[in-house]
Amino acid sequence: MASTNSSGIQAAVPFHRRPRYKWVIVAMLWWMCFFNYADRQAIFSLFPLLEKEMHLTPVQLGWLGSSFALVYGLLAPFAGNIGDRFRRKNVILFGLYAWSIICALTALSRRFWQLLCFRAAEGLGETFYFPATTSLLSDYHGKHTRSRALGLHNTGVYMGTIAGGFFAGLIGQYYGWRLSFIVFGALGAVLGLVLARFIIEPRRGAAELAELGADRQPQAADAPETEPGLTRASASSGPPPLTLILAMVIYVGFVAAGGLIGWQVERALGLHYVVGGIPLGIVLGALPGIALGLVVAMYIGQGQRGMEFLRWIFGTPTVLVLMAVFMLANFVALILLSWMPKFLFDKFGLNLAMAGLTATLFVQTATLVGAPLGGLFADLLRRRTPGGRMIVQALALIGGAPFVFVTGMTQTIWVLIAVLMGWGLLKGMYDANIFASAFDVIPPHMRGTAAGFMNMAGWLGAFPAPVIIGILAVRYSLSIAIASASGIYIAAGVLMLIGVAAFAKRDAARMEQALRTEAS
Repeated sequence: MASTNSSGIQAAVPFHRRPRYKWVIVAMLWWMCFFNYADRQAIFSLFPLLEKEMHLTPVQLGWLGSSFALVYGLLAPFAGNIGDRFRRKNVILFGLYAWSIICALTALSRRFWQLLCFRAAEGLGETFYFPATTSLLSDYHGKHTRSRALGLHNTGVYMGTIAGGFFAGLIGQYYGWRLSFIVFGALGAVLGLVLARFIIEPRRGAAELAELGADRQPQAADAPETEPGLTRASASSGPPPLTLILAMVIYVGFVAAGGLIGWQVERALGLHYVVGGIPLGIVLGALPGIALGLVVAMYIGQGQRGMEFLRWIFGTPTVLVLMAVFMLANFVALILLSWMPKFLFDKFGLNLAMAGLTATLFVQTATLVGAPLGGLFADLLRRRTPGGRMIVQALALIGGAPFVFVTGMTQTIWVLIAVLMGWGLLKGMYDANIFASAFDVIPPHMRGTAAGFMNMAGWLGAFPAPVIIGILAVRYSLSIAIASASGIYIAAGVLMLIGVAAFAKRDAARMEQALRTEAS
């Protein structure tokens, strides 16, 4: 009789309010993450076909990777801000539909500039996904399960990379490169239509409030679209869309103006340095344009709230360390994603499908193992010290450096496979904690924007990687270019350990105190 009553009570509870839903939401978003990376990875396995059909140089091929990363990184802060001001569910679905449609339209390209524009536009669509998703998941998972949840979610990155690399190469090998983009784009759009009704928007800060005792049932605080009661920074409190668009346009204007001024200064000084076909003055001039443009755009788009966010971020050294490390680590990761298929095609004579598969299968399969392990170790170590997640990341980066070096220098395919697996295992342990480490020192209502800033740092720091490797490949060799990236991993790991020792404990205590004050 008691069992029957228990079953009846369970049936009466909406599915999204049941404890296991916090893992179901991870599974659903995993599939979106899968296509997020499958779509962006597909082009790299098709480099040999594009090189042959459009007569592209290594530097032009590098720009196909860099254009995506540049747009993705430049607009990431606005994508994160939108995730903090509007329903994250809607932001996630919008991003999925946008990048899927753009991916399919890439098949229309006939010239290099058209392909470049589609790749850049896909970066705009995909930049909306991770800030909103990580923020949403952090409201279902507190500090005891957050790294595991985000680590499991991130396994979609690795499976998507494998699938994108292999199936794009396979389809391209038999049916041409255009069909690959059509297939991946169409499947992503269909997925969004299927999952739209099952994703429920949680209350902001629900997990932390439950852990602090301010909310005894975090799942009961979830608010689907038909229910009132979203907390601070809810969909109803956001600025008008035109204000955000204006802020974004002004920001881009500052970046463009900075680049133009830098170019004019370079010419006035009689200098002429070109990197990957782009005058160095444009790049250097754009940097202050980005900094100043962000401040102005944050004020226009969010007012005092935007200034509060900037004060918190730049007043929290742990966040600055994490952003710098992500910049360095992602530089190395983008080399792996963009150049490994062609490296295997040229150096080991693999066909398109096998080059795409080998470049992704072993490293990403190992990363599938590394991410949950890194999440588990980080959750356990976080209980002992506020910098626990960062310690796991630092050790993973330093340990990964020898594997990166041998990857570039080995002449044996079996050794290559072994070191790719070692690289992937440790990369997964780092990746699982990218956002979880930041969320330990950032209040819940800022996390979407913070994730956007993290993505900005990671992808703007990484965007030159494909072009720089293309230049080094022409001057030296692709092997030497890849091996040289090992030093970047070591520098990133050392910087992370400095952050743990100097800042992590103080910054985590500051965030928890701010949350207690708000809850009271």
